[in-house]
Amino acid sequence: MEGGDRLERPSLPHLRLAAVNLTAPGQVLTQAADRYVGDDVVRQISVADRLILNKCDQTTALDLMKVWASRLAPNADIKIARHGAIATDWLLAPALRSHELTQARPNPHARFAGWSRDTEAAYDIAPLIQALETAPAEMLRLKGVVQGSDDQAWLFQTVGRRMALTPAPQAIAQVAPGRTRVVALGIQNRFRPEVLDRLFDRLAVAPAERAHS
Repeated sequence: MEGGDRLERPSLPHLRLAAVNLTAPGQVLTQAADRYVGDDVVRQISVADRLILNKCDQTTALDLMKVWASRLAPNADIKIARHGAIATDWLLAPALRSHELTQARPNPHARFAGWSRDTEAAYDIAPLIQALETAPAEMLRLKGVVQGSDDQAWLFQTVGRRMALTPAPQAIAQVAPGRTRVVALGIQNRFRPEVLDRLFDRLAVAPAERAHS
């Protein structure tokens, strides 16, 4: 994949891309409107040669889904499925436009940007949670181990605005004892890592302060 913005011909000469098959669930309209993954959903559907609308018992807008999908992928063959039941010969046959698939095509996946912090600083957990819940960082995920000012290591897992916080297992806490090590990921040109920099700088408790607390 060159530069992350094109789908290139497979590098192995004996392999040939026969078709791009995509399965979309009954909630795909909701997913397409999601601020975090919506653009990816739309891009992936737009390059499909075959589109399977699955779990259609979970939607009351099947006709709308079909019209919406056919406009995004006007050349795609669209079928309705329940519980993923679909004819194998249809699924595995070369696409009608397979001769075009050897050419570069737009990459349906978003580019991502990352952020990380590895520090001896600790954090008061309650203010950190509150700040992360409201920070306009536009991050998709944040995870890692945060050293609490109470000397407890905490395992953070966030997806969008959903956050899980648990005491870090001893095996994980001992990898880098006494340190905060976190990473975050967001969509390029939306993700704002500087927001996380300011947040973690502002709330940091230095090792000397911890010793006297």
